[in-house]
Amino acid sequence: MGLTIRAVLKIQPFTEARLLAGERGVDRVVERVDVVEVPDVRGWLRGGELLVTTGYSIKDDVRLQLNLIEEMYLRGSAGLVIKLQRYIKELSPEVIALADRYDIPIIDVPPHLPHSDITTPVLTQLLSRQTVLLQRTADIHRKLTGVVLKGEGMDAIAQHLADAVERAVLIEDEMVRVLAAAVPSRWRQAEGMTRTRVEEWRSERGLGAHGLDPYLQGAAKRRNVVCVPAQGSAPLRVIAPIIVDDDVAGYVTLVGGRKAPGELDMLAVEQASIVAALEMVKKRAVEEARGRLQADAIQDIISSNFESPDLMVRRARALNWDITRLNTAVVVDIDRFQRLYLAGDKTLKEAEIQAIKRRLLDVVREVLSRWDPGGVTAAQSDNIVILTCARDQGDGAIAGTKELGQEIRRQVAARVPPITVSVGIGRPHAPVVGLAKSYREARQALRIGRIVFADEGVFHYDDLGLYRLLFDPGRLRDLEAYYRETLAPLDEYDQRHGTHFSETLQRYVENDGNAVRTAEELFVHRNTLGYRLRRIENILGIDLSQPDARLNLLLAFKVKRILAGETRLNQGLAR
Repeated sequence: MGLTIRAVLKIQPFTEARLLAGERGVDRVVERVDVVEVPDVRGWLRGGELLVTTGYSIKDDVRLQLNLIEEMYLRGSAGLVIKLQRYIKELSPEVIALADRYDIPIIDVPPHLPHSDITTPVLTQLLSRQTVLLQRTADIHRKLTGVVLKGEGMDAIAQHLADAVERAVLIEDEMVRVLAAAVPSRWRQAEGMTRTRVEEWRSERGLGAHGLDPYLQGAAKRRNVVCVPAQGSAPLRVIAPIIVDDDVAGYVTLVGGRKAPGELDMLAVEQASIVAALEMVKKRAVEEARGRLQADAIQDIISSNFESPDLMVRRARALNWDITRLNTAVVVDIDRFQRLYLAGDKTLKEAEIQAIKRRLLDVVREVLSRWDPGGVTAAQSDNIVILTCARDQGDGAIAGTKELGQEIRRQVAARVPPITVSVGIGRPHAPVVGLAKSYREARQALRIGRIVFADEGVFHYDDLGLYRLLFDPGRLRDLEAYYRETLAPLDEYDQRHGTHFSETLQRYVENDGNAVRTAEELFVHRNTLGYRLRRIENILGIDLSQPDARLNLLLAFKVKRILAGETRLNQGLAR
């Protein structure tokens, strides 16, 4: 706590002074002392000042006296020291009432005191407190830096900070996952506080219940310390963002305490955020080195770049991986990454792009750790590759891995906005030697799925059906020619005449020529369907009663979908 008006009144020569107004404001903190002898103080006040005046410039004008109190309130001044009897005999009731209303203390000192006798004791106290504050802050910084140099980690940083400021401490990453928590050593017996209890304040439930999200966002946006007042059962908070590479990498938060936050709390949590950033940089360097080893290992697995399976298994064990149980590859890819982040109005910096990818990888790893603790994952260029074990066989394996993909999509959308991802999944194959094939299938499922089914989603190789046979980027011209020879005349007829024969034909061939089922799906009478089918036969010059004709048209509709998807995808990248 800084120097308050209450404390000022206890030092000489203020023991001889009278408090005329603003008694409720005696706990205002004095940050500086200034002498003012001008009628208009607008532009002079910065907040926190204790103003000293004889009142000469405002002695004959109550309006100017009221303006002075108004400006002090607006600027957050600490209080007013005035020498009555010399120029102003007494303050008007209006001035006293306004000061009481705004809790602005007005102190009357004897008129014979020179300004220096008033300002010097206050400045001495301020300098003394500032010196002590700087010494304590330097001591905290020295201890916290020592923790990093000794490699004691985030838990030790949190504990040293908690003991220094007598408040509980949380250190979290940018996704509000707790990295460390501590309570002051002296609290453990008297307060009954534990790390678990402290962590509850930042649980997802707590975030919603206590409304802390806006404060975290404010700290991240302004890049400075934010104070959160106590709200109901939620204690007060002091939050400092952890900045690494000009990106918010997490938060250091002071929780609770018997006193309101003071300068020491603000400076200490800021120092801790700097030290935590150093710890994160060190940890990130280690993780990036390990990540490169993991990425290289996965790349060799999915490209079959190893002399023998046994050698690859031994290499994986050095990374604490057991790849003998892994049989399925999954590819996670950012949706429209180029259009959203590299070709927009504001091209992101490389550091911002890398930060997005790190957060994405963290989320994917977290989801995988719950679904398959033995699964492995690593970043590969703009993709993330997962090697996992399908839990079941057949349809159960497909459903299980698709649920993994759906959970990844849900978590990424919720925790790494505004990006979304799509997921391609290969079939289970033999461990180690079959993972390269599963990876190729996952890549193909992602590519075909985005083109044929939708721009975004979860696509399993087994769901592709005939599209696996039809799709080949090198044969698009052949597919276009096939479409022109089969369906194009009917689509052109629909466009010219406003008919929907193409839709009718598609339902008919997908139902393998079952007229009853097709009529029911189209909500038309069988006679109406019969008329439409005869018109379609005339337009295309075919006989729909022939199975081969219907098969050719079924393939043509799938080709049409491929061509439309390619066009949509290319337009999306161009925008």
